[in-house]
Amino acid sequence: MKNIWHFVRKIFSDTRANRAWLAAHWFNVIGINTITHIAVIERYNFLSTSDSYLITKKQSGVRLDNLDSNKESLLLIANKITAFFKKLKWIGFNHGDAKSSNFFFHDKKLFAFDLDISRRRLLRKLNLYSVNKDIQRMIKSFEKNKRLTSLLLKRLK
Repeated sequence: MKNIWHFVRKIFSDTRANRAWLAAHWFNVIGINTITHIAVIERYNFLSTSDSYLITKKQSGVRLDNLDSNKESLLLIANKITAFFKKLKWIGFNHGDAKSSNFFFHDKKLFAFDLDISRRRLLRKLNLYSVNKDIQRMIKSFEKNKRLTSLLLKRLK
């Protein structure tokens, strides 16, 4: 334990594994594909969790940062990413770490993962600000792929 304030904060907050589990369920309900989550394991000490683990299945497909793509698949990926962000705005969530390495592409579907800092924002302005930060992070992660970057800029600006 770092200090007393860290301990007090841990008592009243979710674990990262539990946050990812809940976000994945929210995402799946509205049609955002996530990697398959199997279980959350949390070990508790006296008042708070000491360890937490999120168990997932291995995802088939290719991470977006490793994707070799043609013109048609770039259009599909740009459309899927755009739909992803529109759905996030709709339910008041943000990913928190949206970048190409946190998404898989398989069977013409986009799969999101690394949802441990995803959260639901009840204030619409705060949610829009957070989703826009996610969009900027995503576009920056594709800076080597100029074609996809330009497709995303047209759709997300």
